[in-house]
Amino acid sequence: MSRCSQCGELTIPKIEDSTAPDPVADISSTAHHSRLLSTNEPPPEGPVLAYVHDVVSKTSLRLATVDKNITDLRAHLKQLEDERSLLSDSLQKNISITSPLRRMPPEVLAEVFFWTLPEEYKEPAKIDQSPWVLGHICSRWRTIALSIPFLWSKFYIARATDEPNLYPPLPMIETQIQRTRTLGIHFF
Repeated sequence: MSRCSQCGELTIPKIEDSTAPDPVADISSTAHHSRLLSTNEPPPEGPVLAYVHDVVSKTSLRLATVDKNITDLRAHLKQLEDERSLLSDSLQKNISITSPLRRMPPEVLAEVFFWTLPEEYKEPAKIDQSPWVLGHICSRWRTIALSIPFLWSKFYIARATDEPNLYPPLPMIETQIQRTRTLGIHFF
């Protein structure tokens, strides 16, 4: 594989002569040869056997040329697929930079975050629910979520029971209390 000296694009490898006459097409040029192809008779010594050896030799060379061309094209295709993958990744990353969500004011995101909170608190907070999950999207969202005490001000505490799954872990409760700052805390 090579690159164009003018533009740097990958160039398609030169394919060896694929227009050469097909020796297999000439294989049935004689009736005797044709009969040999459809039977298991031994070939007679002389011109017929020489002809078959010539066809075998030419066909083997042509097959090797075709195999080499296929190998070269596969290598070229692999390079193009690798380049395409890199370009696609770069494109997606750069498209994400232009996302309107990145330019959304923090106040608007805060309002959106508010609407992600559960309407009713019937179970303990979980790390994969709002407001906890908001801090795992990106650093900007985390900063905004941590700056809104109201998001953290509601707790669900189950009545006393022997079932430990009904209680959020103590470190989670402590963190949530710290994040409410001076705002009142609501228990459910």
